[in-house]
Amino acid sequence: MKVMAIAPYEGLKELMIQLAEHEDFEFQAVSGDLQRGVELAKEAEANGTDMIISRGGTAELIQHEVSIPVVDIEVSGYDILRVLTLAKGYPGKTAIVGFPLISDGASAVCEILDISMDTYTVSAESDVEPMLIQLKKQDYQVIIGDVITIEKAERLGLNGLLLTSGKESIAKAFLYAKKLYSFLNKIKHKYAVPYHILQQDETGYAVYNEKLRPVFQNNVFAEHIGPLQNIKELIGEAEKKGEIQYRFREQKQTWTMTGRRVFVSGEALTVFTAEKSADITLSAVPGVTIQFPHQQPLRAGYMETSKSEKMQRVLQNAERYASRREPVWINGAPGTGKEHLARLIHMKSSNKHEPFKKIDAGLLSDKEWEHVCESEDIFSGTGTLYITQIDRMPQRAQQLLLRRINGPLNEFRLILSSSRNVNLLAAEDKFSAELYDALCHLELHVPRLSERKEDIWHLAYQFIAESNETFGKQIVGFRSDARANLEEAKWPDNLNQLRRTVRTCVLEAKGAYIEKADVERVLNRLEDDGKGEIDLSGTLEEIEKRIIQKVYTEEGKNQTRTAERLGINRTTLWRKLK
Repeated sequence: MKVMAIAPYEGLKELMIQLAEHEDFEFQAVSGDLQRGVELAKEAEANGTDMIISRGGTAELIQHEVSIPVVDIEVSGYDILRVLTLAKGYPGKTAIVGFPLISDGASAVCEILDISMDTYTVSAESDVEPMLIQLKKQDYQVIIGDVITIEKAERLGLNGLLLTSGKESIAKAFLYAKKLYSFLNKIKHKYAVPYHILQQDETGYAVYNEKLRPVFQNNVFAEHIGPLQNIKELIGEAEKKGEIQYRFREQKQTWTMTGRRVFVSGEALTVFTAEKSADITLSAVPGVTIQFPHQQPLRAGYMETSKSEKMQRVLQNAERYASRREPVWINGAPGTGKEHLARLIHMKSSNKHEPFKKIDAGLLSDKEWEHVCESEDIFSGTGTLYITQIDRMPQRAQQLLLRRINGPLNEFRLILSSSRNVNLLAAEDKFSAELYDALCHLELHVPRLSERKEDIWHLAYQFIAESNETFGKQIVGFRSDARANLEEAKWPDNLNQLRRTVRTCVLEAKGAYIEKADVERVLNRLEDDGKGEIDLSGTLEEIEKRIIQKVYTEEGKNQTRTAERLGINRTTLWRKLK
């Protein structure tokens, strides 16, 4: 038996691969949700696959499109219990949203256990977003569901909690697949249907109907483009304008995509063509990325879930700034989430369907900056250009950027971020004061995690859900006695360090919960790993003080030896230690 498993999320794929090692059938697993899963299933059918195993709405869509059997990994009571237990750690109103196989099972478990949780059923992918918008208006904050539900929920600023499948559900699906194959193999020869599409054109073609489903797709489009993200918005734009065009990069090739509305026998269709275009050579420059929302949806990460008053004020200002055209400057220590905030501003702006272009100024040489500043791929059209670590930008490159932004930017918007006080750097002639004045129109400051401790607990639960999805685990939360360990930790690396800590705890946890001992062990190990390192965030004066304190400690708090080692007199040392 030749089996193809199509997993809606990466963690499920990895878990199925582990369990399939002990099975006696030929097995392959890939990741693909909904329409992407359908295309993978069609390819698998054409390559002689006997049976497909998938889950939820993806399994249901695949069954309608292929002639080979599709086994659905059921959502078991164990799976629902795990996610309901995990959801208890989240603040705010919670709802379960999904296709009938998920919502019906969840509703039954809630009823048996007398759990008060609202359940909503959708019958098609197009129903998900309107449902979530309505729930957000009703002050729901946490959504439990399948992959597509969670992706749309997070785009709307809701907390998404993926309903993952455990080992017992996968084992049951494997057993059923073997029984079904044994029965169908006896009559398979009667129903074998050849499925071969031969196309030679180098242009990719895809046709979508008004139900947002592809009615045709050639090999070039399937192999190089794949399913179109944000198809609803794309078709809406094509209907409004008659024709849309954008570019994106896939498999080391740049494609020009055109979408046009046509009418065939009274039916409205949208025809997409994909043609190879001149290569965007900027992809070879380290630190330069161009992300197209039509190709891959942008996510703001963990910004909109903050319970901190400080962070809420930052988010309110960010939303106001999103409608403005002036550059936005984001200040904050490393790891506080400045890029997440930049993405949030882009997603709230009128340019949200345009490219999000990022330059890491700390990674580019003067020569690479020359290339970037000459590029029309960066400084043309609409969209957002986000320059991170601008405080580490070479001085000659600062002049190149100043000349470029003084030229026409059309509908372009700029977002900058820095970890150091650029105003002080400008005063010391270490940063162009003219460039700073040109860019620092609207300013935001992201507080450290230690200044928003009320966010630590619910962020940790979001990182658990993310790690479960990535690693194929089913951790349902922390033991209550572990909370103090998380909230009392220093978190010098802010959100980045909290995320690393939780991911490590999830990987090392032996049971369904992360124990206090797990948290203590991981925190101690990370603290040991960080010993000897100096925090380089903040002003030059703050960094200097940390260095002096470190040397002072290493010299047993002996001022004479410390002064000699630093090459300063004791009076200066005493003054700097105050």
